[in-house]
Amino acid sequence: MDLYNRWFEVEVEKELKNIKNPFERISFLYKKKKEFSSLECRGDLADPIFDRFDISIEEAKNQKDKAIFELSLSLNNDTKKEDKSHKEEQVNPHPRIFQNTKGFELFEYMKNNVREGKVIADFCFIYWKMTTDEFMHNIKPKEYKDWLFHTYSVDLGEHWKQLCRCRTDEKEHLYSMAKQQFRPQ
Repeated sequence: MDLYNRWFEVEVEKELKNIKNPFERISFLYKKKKEFSSLECRGDLADPIFDRFDISIEEAKNQKDKAIFELSLSLNNDTKKEDKSHKEEQVNPHPRIFQNTKGFELFEYMKNNVREGKVIADFCFIYWKMTTDEFMHNIKPKEYKDWLFHTYSVDLGEHWKQLCRCRTDEKEHLYSMAKQQFRPQ
């Protein structure tokens, strides 16, 4: 019996440690089991060795199943990432204006913080900061004003302010905090 256990340890377990691929492990174990069963001197005392083969084969099958499961999870996650990026493209309702969904969300946040009586200054500030930080495409102020009017009924008329004329520390702080929250990952 010890002779067979020693054979199993040397001929099977030692080599098995070097085989990482579960499919190759199963193939190797079946080959060695067949080789063992062809030995003429094995006799009835070899049954525990066959049990060891069966246990090792079962473990290798479990590893194979786990590998297949992990691969399917990985493929599923890749599909979800593709779906998510495709969904992001769909969620950006104004791709002509915004670089991505996060840009649109940042605009919505800033729009909701526009102050009464400061509409022109606040929307000009939003335009300048978001185009500089590339949340918005590099569109002309006229296109931005037309878009605001048609999308939100915000009429800036012919008025327009340069950044130096519409920035305040309060707006800079609000924008800076919001920008961190909506920065694309």
